[in-house]
This record gives sequence, C-alpha cells and structure tokens, in this order.
Amino acid sequence: MSEDKRYDILGREIKDGDICVGKGTGRDVIGMDVGIWCGKSIAFLGGSKRSMGDVFKVVNPSKEEIEIADKIKADLSKRKEENKKKEKTKGIPLSQLTVGGIYEDINRQLYVYLGKRKVTVTCGSRKRVEEGNCFSKIYRDIGTSKSEVMNQITWIQYYGKINIDILKTSKKLISLKETVDLTFPIKTTYSIWNEDYTLTVE
Repeated sequence: MSEDKRYDILGREIKDGDICVGKGTGRDVIGMDVGIWCGKSIAFLGGSKRSMGDVFKVVNPSKEEIEIADKIKADLSKRKEENKKKEKTKGIPLSQLTVGGIYEDINRQLYVYLGKRKVTVTCGSRKRVEEGNCFSKIYRDIGTSKSEVMNQITWIQYYGKINIDILKTSKKLISLKETVDLTFPIKTTYSIWNEDYTLTVE
C-alpha cells in the first residue's frame, strides 16, 4: 500500500470528503464519532480535527450521516474563508505600538506590549537570558487593571516557563484596547517546588 494514501480497517482507500467513523483511544476521549476525511485526519462537527488509528469508511451513508457531513463541510468552508481574511489583515506596525498598550490580535486574544526588552530567568546557578520584542498574553477573565496586568506579566510556571513571548519581529495586532502605565525594570520571585525562580524584565 502507498504511504501517500490512507486506508480504512478493511483496506479501502479513503479520500478527502469521504464519510468515516473514527475510533478514539485514551482517557476522556470519545470512543467513536462520525466525520469526514480531511488531509491526514478526520474533521468532526464543531471544527475539531483528530488523527485516529482505526478508521471505517462509510460506503452507503444514511440520510443522517450525510447531513452531518454537509454541516462539517460547510463549517470547514467557513473557517477557510475566515483564515483567508485573517491572512489579508495587516497588523499594526511594530514602530507604532505603545509600551503598555493592550492590543487585540486577529484571533481576539489580548496582549500587552512591553517593548524591546532583555528578559532574564534565574533559578539558583541556572540562568536564561533572551532579548527581543516582548508581548505578554492577557486573559480577559483575570482582568486588565494595572495590578491584574502586572500579575500576568510576572506569572512564572513550573520549570521557569513565563508568560512573555520574546520575538524578533511582532505579533499581528489589529486594535488598541487600552493602556496601562508600566515601569521597568520589572522583577519578581516565585517559589515553585522549593526552588526560587526570579524573573527580570529590563
């Protein structure tokens, strides 16, 4: 069998658009579900795509299965058009971003722009240093007041993972929502699993 083609559990070739039943495995995974073949995975209602080991091609689909497939195809087409619009959307130039500005990107995610910074994370004798254009993800459910924004900027997770993206270029930000007054350097220390992590943004 060709490696470029995909076959179901009965050895029948599967092509894009074919109605299939996929069998999922693992904890908290739906056992079986109806979808359509798309590339190298199955697309389901709601827009999700999953790769599945066991796939059964539905040769003579029922009216209900055809209706499900039509809904999935319509959703995929809609998402494709939305992605095209996003690709054409131009972001705000980096030179026009304001430090402390909270911006929305093309996916409606909020980010606060920190400017071009040096970011250092230390833990004992270990040190990680990066420099670049810095953006911190802001969660609407946490809030956008200065104290809430600072808590999100200085958030340190396990193994020293931080909530700051350090880029050579910029993010595709499309609108300024509000601004907060930020003062640098920003420095904080968290104790995680009996280890002290220190974050410095300067």
